[in-house]
Amino acid sequence: MFFKKASSDGEWSVSVAEFVRHNDQILVEASSKMLSMYQEELLPLASFAEFCDVVGLLHEIENPDEFLTEVLLNLP
Repeated sequence: MFFKKASSDGEWSVSVAEFVRHNDQILVEASSKMLSMYQEELLPLASFAEFCDVVGLLHEIENPDEFLTEVLLNLP
């Protein structure tokens, strides 16, 4: 965690402001990469199974459709 050393609310906001001030270019580049990944890889997805494939969850969720059905059936 970046700001765990901040002991109070006021100190935390100052820490965040300093971090952004000194890392603005890195944050802009990371944001641009995230937006591109979202637009190019996630928006075109048509199913939960495709989502699991793109984000690398197929090794954890072997049958995405069955998993999603089970999750939805267990909701109150």
